[in-house]
Amino acid sequence: VMVPEEDIFRLSIGSPGKFIPTSSGVGPFDLSVISISPGTITEITKPALSSTKGGPLPVKQGSQGELWPERAVYLVRCEVGGIKRAPASLTGRANLKGKRQSLAGRGLTYVSTSLVRESGF
Repeated sequence: VMVPEEDIFRLSIGSPGKFIPTSSGVGPFDLSVISISPGTITEITKPALSSTKGGPLPVKQGSQGELWPERAVYLVRCEVGGIKRAPASLTGRANLKGKRQSLAGRGLTYVSTSLVRESGF
């Protein structure tokens, strides 16, 4: 699951959620967060997720076909419950439950992460 920077601080290991596949007739499946990447994703390795292939992630494309996210996103790995054998490829939408955050708190998080990012730390 790719999570935008402004939402990553609301998640933790064990956060629950649901995966709703785009394929009809399967799911939804329960999710549980098992790991959160310590840094942002620098290159999209699954082209199906990119906006150039109809996916939800806005990307910039390099001259050699590289795909870079236009905004900071983190990789969140989840354990899927209720599925005995995972299909080779299953696309859909993950809805993860995170800690609630007020609009003021969200604005403060955005400003502080922007300042840190722009200062080079």
